[in-house]
Amino acid sequence: MENRDSKCGTNKIASLLFSTAALIALLGTFFTPAAAQSLDGFWQSDGYGLLVEIRGGKMSVSQITSISCLPWWTAKRSDSSVNKSEIVFKRGDAVIRLSPGSSSDTLLMRESVSISSMELRRVNDRPKNCTEKLANTPQNNYAVFWQTFAEQFALFPLYQTDWVAVDRKYRPRVTASTTPEELFGILREMILPFHNAHTNINAASINRQYVGYRSASEIGLQLQATSTLSLKEILDLFSQRAQRTKDIIESKYSDAKLWSYCNDMIYFGMLKGSVGYLRILGFDDYAKEGGFAQGGISLEAALDDIFKDTQQMKGLILDVRINTGGRRSLLPGDRFQINKRQVPRLLKGNAQQSERASAFHRATASIG
Repeated sequence: MENRDSKCGTNKIASLLFSTAALIALLGTFFTPAAAQSLDGFWQSDGYGLLVEIRGGKMSVSQITSISCLPWWTAKRSDSSVNKSEIVFKRGDAVIRLSPGSSSDTLLMRESVSISSMELRRVNDRPKNCTEKLANTPQNNYAVFWQTFAEQFALFPLYQTDWVAVDRKYRPRVTASTTPEELFGILREMILPFHNAHTNINAASINRQYVGYRSASEIGLQLQATSTLSLKEILDLFSQRAQRTKDIIESKYSDAKLWSYCNDMIYFGMLKGSVGYLRILGFDDYAKEGGFAQGGISLEAALDDIFKDTQQMKGLILDVRINTGGRRSLLPGDRFQINKRQVPRLLKGNAQQSERASAFHRATASIG
């Protein structure tokens, strides 16, 4: 006579094995590496106004609004990734990483200059705006500029700005006969009150460049007074002001010359009264070659040398004035004893934590 308990137990085991196999198969659909699925097609960003097209080893990115679709940049696929779950594309020195999203129709895209990822969702085709070329007229350039800010700029409430009212004021001034120089002046005037360093207008064809900056500083006043400075001239302006600050510290407050570290991006010295002085001119370019990885090594070595002996240090001044920004390479971490008090040590973050953190979306317009 057959043992029913044995038969029942066998059925339960078979059912359990089937369920486990089904679960593993189901989990496999959720965690399929990006490299194992075809990414060819169109992907639209959640926010940021980007359309990404992938065809084989090429990625093409366009900036889109409800009225426009403008080609932006392209990148080529690279085999440099050590993570099997992601695919890497390169655009010059920039590295773009794609990894699986929450489903097979979503991806996470992160550029080497960003601390966070952008979600992409698959779409069947280009938006209609991308199939119709927008005529390069003063009116259309103005319209795209205004629409880009309307859809992507998040700080109008902070600045107490009615962007629609701004449009009513400036749109009538733009006509078919408006010159590129005149249009640049109008667009610049529209966003000048923000004094936001993460907004700029780059009009290379007429050698005009606007970079937002607070007018309270001398650099801000100079940038506000002119729009004819090239990018190199703007960076030179920062360098000159930084050098002047260094000269003042060394001549009036420091016991000796400041020591230079990290490709002259970091300076350290002891001020009178045994107070440490750490000057940081930017959060990038810490090494002439080797990119982020080598920059991190240089930073770690600099911090180790700077803080190797803190027993005589009564305090620490961290000076980040006239800082050009960059990557979030300095993060609070382990602590040092300075005169029996705990103070944060500045540490290099890892490759994912230490990328550039951009609080606002950069809006750039091409004119002429």
